[in-house]
Amino acid sequence: MIETKQLLLLSFLVFISLVRGQIQGEVIPLLDCVVYHPDTKKLDAFFGYASSHAVPVIIGEDNNFFFPGPPNRNQPTVFQPGVHEGVFFTSFDVNSEIPQLTWVLDQSTATASNDTALYCNNQNCSCRVGPMGPPGPEGPPGPKGEDGKDGKDGAQGAQGPPGVNGTNGTNGKDGVNGTCTCNQRCRIVTVTKTPTIAKQLNDDEDVPEVIPEGTYVYAKISPLTCGMDAIASCNPGEYMMSGGGECSFPMVMRKSKPASLTSWIVGCLGIKTKSSSVTANAVCCLS
Repeated sequence: MIETKQLLLLSFLVFISLVRGQIQGEVIPLLDCVVYHPDTKKLDAFFGYASSHAVPVIIGEDNNFFFPGPPNRNQPTVFQPGVHEGVFFTSFDVNSEIPQLTWVLDQSTATASNDTALYCNNQNCSCRVGPMGPPGPEGPPGPKGEDGKDGKDGAQGAQGPPGVNGTNGTNGKDGVNGTCTCNQRCRIVTVTKTPTIAKQLNDDEDVPEVIPEGTYVYAKISPLTCGMDAIASCNPGEYMMSGGGECSFPMVMRKSKPASLTSWIVGCLGIKTKSSSVTANAVCCLS
């Protein structure tokens, strides 16, 4: 009977590990800083992102857009693991109707506005806008105005009114992107655990919510089935924006969530092998 239960449990865990992803994480948009041009009332906003995923991820337009529009402002769609600042910039006219611009990315947001606290010279950033694109071609001339009436005694008539302006030429090409380099304010903390201390659970015990560091627990019915945790923590003076993690095959993730305001915990459950491991990632930013 015990052997039958072991086989059923192991088969279930293998099946779950095949149909469920073993990697969990988030992509967070970051506003690096802004540059305001009072002569044109334009605001240049420099953006980046932080990804706690262990592999590159793709986020399409349904979960990756700007508001107010246009929704596409040259933001990336492929996001690499780690913290990436100064990835792109966009400009918009600041007025009462559009006082700010928000990048919505995978259920998180970053908002640019004409706030002096966000100015690049207050954020330890060195930013420049790319050169302006060449002007568009000149529009065609307007039609000739009507001839003036003949003057008396053969005097020359007054000059007719000028013709209407020709249509504007097409816009010139966009200038190349500017650059923005900031002192890095966010980082990814990664902790990987391969526990070696074993603790057997009693028949009436469940896998605990938090497993002591360096320990894996296993059920009495199946010593091969074990659970283990990893916790990634931010340093004092940092706050945690997000987190994620990874379970090695054939283990499955049973939790991935904040352990506190400054740490992220990942727990895995499955069949222990020599290479079993659990990895936790925390996106930590300076306060």
